[in-house]
Amino acid sequence: MKFAFSILIVFISASSLAQQYLIRYDILNHQTSYYKIKQKDTVPVKEVDLPGTGQLLLQVENYNPFYWNARVTAIKDASENQQSFSDAFNPFSVLAGGMGDLMGGLPLLDMPRSRGAVSRDDYDDVSFKYISTINRYARVYESIQKLTERVDALQVARLQLEELKMNISKPAQEIKVIAHAVMKKVLQTDNPGLTTVLETGRTNDNSFNNLVNEALLLEQEIKQQQSHVNHEKEYEDKSLKELGEAAALSFSALGRLEQDRKLHPHIFTEEIAAVTNLYREIDAASFQFAYAIEFNDDISGVKMQMYAKDNGQAAAPDTLVKYFEVNKKKGIRIRNSLGVAFTHFSANNRAYYIENGVLGSGPKDMFTPVLSTLIHFYTGNGATFKWGGAFGFGIPLQGERKDVNFMLGLSSVLGRNEAIMLTAGVAGAKVNKLLGGYKPGDNTTETDVSKITTLGYSIGGFIALGLNLNNIIAGKK
Repeated sequence: MKFAFSILIVFISASSLAQQYLIRYDILNHQTSYYKIKQKDTVPVKEVDLPGTGQLLLQVENYNPFYWNARVTAIKDASENQQSFSDAFNPFSVLAGGMGDLMGGLPLLDMPRSRGAVSRDDYDDVSFKYISTINRYARVYESIQKLTERVDALQVARLQLEELKMNISKPAQEIKVIAHAVMKKVLQTDNPGLTTVLETGRTNDNSFNNLVNEALLLEQEIKQQQSHVNHEKEYEDKSLKELGEAAALSFSALGRLEQDRKLHPHIFTEEIAAVTNLYREIDAASFQFAYAIEFNDDISGVKMQMYAKDNGQAAAPDTLVKYFEVNKKKGIRIRNSLGVAFTHFSANNRAYYIENGVLGSGPKDMFTPVLSTLIHFYTGNGATFKWGGAFGFGIPLQGERKDVNFMLGLSSVLGRNEAIMLTAGVAGAKVNKLLGGYKPGDNTTETDVSKITTLGYSIGGFIALGLNLNNIIAGKK
C-alpha cells in the first residue's frame, strides 16, 4: 500500500511538472518567448496551451526594479487584449549635463608659477614676509582646488549612477558595465570595500578641513600685511599690489566654501559612501521580474501593467500594458448545469375519454416543467457567447407520473463567467398512446379508456435554462 502511494505521489509530481509553462518577455525589444518546463529543463514552444490546470511563470527581462512597479492579472476575456507602449519619462535625465562646480567653484589665481625661494637681499623684511605669505596661500589654495575638483567628480559620479539606476532604455548588463566604469574612475578601485571607502573619505575630509583652515588664516595675514608693504615692489614681473589684488579675488569664493564646509563637514565620506552604495545596489539588482500564476483552461491571457514608482495616477503616461495570449487553441470544455426545463410532447397534450361509445380527446397543458441537470460541451472561443451541445435528464415537477425525461440539444453559454446556460433540443419520455389503431372519434365498446391506452416512449422538444454548477462550486471554495 505504501509503495502504491509513493508511486501515486511521483506520478502526480511528474504530472504537475508537465503542466508548467514559462513566458519570457524582454521589455526593451518587446520580444516574447514561450517555454514548456519539463523536470529541470525548458523546451521552446510556439504558444501556451494548457489542457487543464497548472502553473504559468512570467519572467520579464531588463526590468528596472528601481523605476518600475508591476501588476499581473489573469484574464478570461480575450477582448481585453489591449497593450500600449510609451517612452517613459526619466526624472533624472535632466540632471545628466552641466553638473560641475557643485561646491560653488574656486577661481584660478593669477600668481607667479615658480613659487621659488625669495631672496632677502632683494626685499625689505615686510615685503619679504608678504611675498612668502602670498606664496604659501597660493600653494594651499591650489591644493584646495584639487580637492574640490574631486568632490565635483564624486558628485557627478553619484548623479550618473542615480540616472543609471533609474534608466529604462538600456539593457541590464550595459547598465552594470557603465556603473562599474563610473565607480572605478572616481574611486580608483574595482571592488570598493567598506573599510577602504570610509578610510579614504576620512583622510580626504581631514586634508580638506586642514587646508581650508590654513587658507583662512593666511587670508587674514595677507590682509594685515597689505597696508605695510611697498606696493611698487615687484616679484616675478608682478607688483606686490597686483599680487594682493589677485589673492583678494579668491577671498569671497573661499568664504562660500567655508559655509559649504560647515553644512557638510564630512563631504568626502558622504559622497564616497553614496557612490559606493549606488554602485552596489545596481550591481546586486537582478533587473528581472518574475510572477507565478495558478492556471486553468478558463484563462485566455495574462495582463501585465508596469507603472513608475511613486506615481499615484492610475493611467500615467509612462504606464506600460502588455498582454500575453495563452490557450489560443481552446479545447472542449465540459460543464454541468442545474435548472428548469420545459418539455412538450404532442401525445401528452391530449386527455382521452369515452363518452357514449365514442373515443374522445381533450386538451392538456402545452408543456411540463422539469427539474433538469445537463452536461454541456463547448469550446472556449468567444468572449461572452459560446455555442455547444448538451445532454442530460430531468424529473417532472408536477403531474401524476414522474418518469425520467431524456434530453439532447444545442446550448449557448452566456456571460464572461459562463454563468448561464440556455439549451434547446429534443426530449424523450413515456407518454400515453392509443392501442389497436384507435384514434379520436372512433366508436368503441370499451368503457374504460385505460384499456385502449398504454405508456410508450415518444419524441418531443424542450427548452432549458440552467446555472453553471462549476461556477457555484468554485464560488464556495
